[in-house]
Amino acid sequence: MRSSAAEDKPAFDAGVKDVRNKLVDEHAFTLSEDDLKAISRIMKVFSQWGAGTNYASDSAVGERIVRGETNVFPTYAVLMTATDSSGKPSSYLASEDSYRFIRDSELKGLIVPVIGDFGGPKAVRAIGQFVRDHGAVVSTFYVSNVEQYLLNPPSA
Repeated sequence: MRSSAAEDKPAFDAGVKDVRNKLVDEHAFTLSEDDLKAISRIMKVFSQWGAGTNYASDSAVGERIVRGETNVFPTYAVLMTATDSSGKPSSYLASEDSYRFIRDSELKGLIVPVIGDFGGPKAVRAIGQFVRDHGAVVSTFYVSNVEQYLLNPPSA
């Protein structure tokens, strides 16, 4: 279900522009028009769906998920309110300390989300070049295959 809050088009457009400026102008990432369109499309999904955003939000399946007709992919709200096996909240939003740790790490540039085809010719090479160009050090490189687990969750 799309968010019940009215979309603020000027704020959305400003946000897309800010992200583009941060990535292209400030960080000097070489992004194609297709890259920029994909970023805008993803931001649009979050803008329209809010906490109901899920892996399939931009499809008919997304509407069915939020209506509770299928649970193929969890919504952002479900992920953020999930608990571990002992019932303890487990998301980064579970406590102010958890949130601040992630937020501060991101603000310092210590967490850099990257979406790409890591088996292809561009993504890993571009990351390596960026790291070299900035004299940076990568201490952890996490590659997720989250789709596999969303589509085929392991049995408990």
